[in-house]
Amino acid sequence: MTLIETAPIWVPHKPETWSWRLGRLKADTTFYNHRQANDATWLTEERMVPAGTLVKIVMVSRLGDVGVTDDLTKDYGGYNARVLLEDLIEEVSHDSAL
Repeated sequence: MTLIETAPIWVPHKPETWSWRLGRLKADTTFYNHRQANDATWLTEERMVPAGTLVKIVMVSRLGDVGVTDDLTKDYGGYNARVLLEDLIEEVSHDSAL
């Protein structure tokens, strides 16, 4: 069972129910950036993000994982990787913008 399955406070697609939004990666994680090259072609750029990097949760899925990004200005969507909550260390922040 994942942390999301045992903690019903995390309602998928409802950020107001997520008890925290910032975390640090426990392990090196592959991030993917997708961008449109032209009308018909999308490019995917892959990069390794090191353990300890601060990330923001921008999506919670019904499958028990979360979408994260290292772009801390994003509020939702546009995640670069999907990980389990157990793969993150909660980061306490008092930033009202988050």
